[in-house]
Amino acid sequence: MYKFTEKAEKAIKLAKEIAKDFKHNYIGTEHILLGLMKEDTGVAYKVLTIQGITAQMISDKIEEMFGVGVENEVKMIGFTPRAKRILEVAFHEAKGHKQEYIGTEHILLAIMREPDCIAVRLLVEMGVDMQRLYNEIVKRVSDDNKEGFEVTKRNTRSNLTPT
Repeated sequence: MYKFTEKAEKAIKLAKEIAKDFKHNYIGTEHILLGLMKEDTGVAYKVLTIQGITAQMISDKIEEMFGVGVENEVKMIGFTPRAKRILEVAFHEAKGHKQEYIGTEHILLAIMREPDCIAVRLLVEMGVDMQRLYNEIVKRVSDDNKEGFEVTKRNTRSNLTPT
């Protein structure tokens, strides 16, 4: 299956808990988005925070749109087809950035590639500038890659024997 970073894995687990808390019998893109915010350390959290988004704002919008379900015996069905597709697209985003693990930034980029999903609708309703959000993610991913490259480059040089 997919390999997630610890932060991305935590965000997905939080999405499941959030869906249960709302008593929804599915995990949708809105739950994943809120999971990314509640994880509160990843790239997705940072770039959404720059746009003025908070976990509480997303939670309030979810409740406003869908309400809280009623306690019943229906067990968690799992991810919606669109949420599954987002995780698949996140995998391709990570591969496209030449990374082995799916990070929170890849999940957020995948959400943004599904303009009809609930998560994007929530972001737009909260006034997020999607182009600015995309640019900020790409900038942070590029900065991380440069830093990683520099560290690798330095380590490689120190391990070489002069000829």
